[in-house]
Amino acid sequence: AFAMWAGEAYARACFQLGFQLDQGILDALTQHGLLMLDLRLCPPAALSTTCSTLREKPTGIRQIVLRDGMRCFCQDLAYRKHAAAKDRQFGKYALNTSHLRMLMTALSVFLSARGQKVWILDLEGLPLGKQLSSLLAPLAATLTEAGARHLQWLNLSGCGIADRGLALLLPALGNSGKVLLPELEAILLAENR
Repeated sequence: AFAMWAGEAYARACFQLGFQLDQGILDALTQHGLLMLDLRLCPPAALSTTCSTLREKPTGIRQIVLRDGMRCFCQDLAYRKHAAAKDRQFGKYALNTSHLRMLMTALSVFLSARGQKVWILDLEGLPLGKQLSSLLAPLAATLTEAGARHLQWLNLSGCGIADRGLALLLPALGNSGKVLLPELEAILLAENR
């Protein structure tokens, strides 16, 4: 029932922004509480509706997967061709710094209100290391303050956050003996030079 509210928030965002509803996104939200988007293939409308949905802070979103699909599918010729066509059409729209900042701000707003209910946060391949202070710092602060108590999986692989980014995340992982993410089973940080 709660996931229906997330689906309703997404449908409302599409209507308000005048964009066509993506049935795949709606189904994932309503059936699984999953907000999933490949930012490599993401058209401007999908990014706008995703940000609007997150800012509305609907209940029911338990899994957030916002990644660069090239990290997983770089060997897949069909995917690479599709990504190249999207690049020609939109450029790397959702992966540029200003649009990532918009997305990370919306994500932080959502996590501030509903972060305690999120199980999975997967941002693999998003170039958050480009501007740690405006892309990763708000997320790290929100995780620390909101206490995403049920977060089990945090994937920041390939985000280019390096040691400085990890230092920003450490307070969210716990301090002074206080565990802020008690259910965290995995934090993935591969390929973050």
